[in-house]
Amino acid sequence: MGRSIFAGRFVMERWEIAIIGAGAAGLMAAQAAAKAQRAQGRPVSVVVLEGNPKPGKKLLATGNGRCNLTNLDAGPAHYHGDVALAAPLLEACPPSRVLEEFQAMGLLCRADSEGRVYPRNLQAAAVLQILRQACQELGVTLACDWGVASLAREAGGFRLESAQGERLWCARCVLACGGKASPKHSWEGGGYALAQALGHRVTELRPALTALKSPKKCLRSLKGMRVRAKASLLAAGKPLHQESGEVLFGEGSLSGICVFNLSAHLPEHVTGAEICWRTCPTGTPLPMWSPRSKPIPAAKPGSCSPGP
Repeated sequence: MGRSIFAGRFVMERWEIAIIGAGAAGLMAAQAAAKAQRAQGRPVSVVVLEGNPKPGKKLLATGNGRCNLTNLDAGPAHYHGDVALAAPLLEACPPSRVLEEFQAMGLLCRADSEGRVYPRNLQAAAVLQILRQACQELGVTLACDWGVASLAREAGGFRLESAQGERLWCARCVLACGGKASPKHSWEGGGYALAQALGHRVTELRPALTALKSPKKCLRSLKGMRVRAKASLLAAGKPLHQESGEVLFGEGSLSGICVFNLSAHLPEHVTGAEICWRTCPTGTPLPMWSPRSKPIPAAKPGSCSPGP
């Protein structure tokens, strides 16, 4: 527990390290900080602040409730984005290290045929439980219902205040509050405003690795189906990228990992994009849609669907 001082009528606790967000990143960061303090012979002074009533809400929803921990093929060669920026991080923390960390915590894992790694029991709750247990054993303090409303530099550290007027000071602060993906599972505003308050620059945001919207009538007869297929993304009739994997047909949308991967290749401001697919030999034949059927129009990720 941090040392408390009085600030007006509120008690302000003092911590060495405060971590904003009790998701997977926040809980892992808390462990690393606590281990470092112990290794230096210092008392553990780490608090994790979570705005939700319970930690790990988004974590429990990942991988359809199974929690995809990593991929055995993860690395710079498979990264879509600024590879030069991401490469040092990916090389410092390869899949083998991720698995070693979880194994040290007591979590058994398994990989599927495409290299995706899940907990052995295929339950995201097991991942959250092992993360919470590790933090507890190290003496990390978890404070739920403590949404950070403001963050400012003060007295050689940082002052944090909640919407209820609670305050604390910390020497170091870690922002691990996630982004705008799936706002119903996390803080809709993310940590962008907090980062900007400290002088950091926030780049323009746009959806990535997401489902693709389409006119509902195109997919109405396929809703709820799941097949393995080779899917191609086209713009103005020209192929942009192709992926193989599972395709899920929803209410006016296509999803599944292969569709998520295709969405990363959809250029900004492109209209009239289409997706064609051909079912794999082991896949379930699609009713009403042959491999030569008309491509499905796919809207820009997160945008309104074209057509009726």
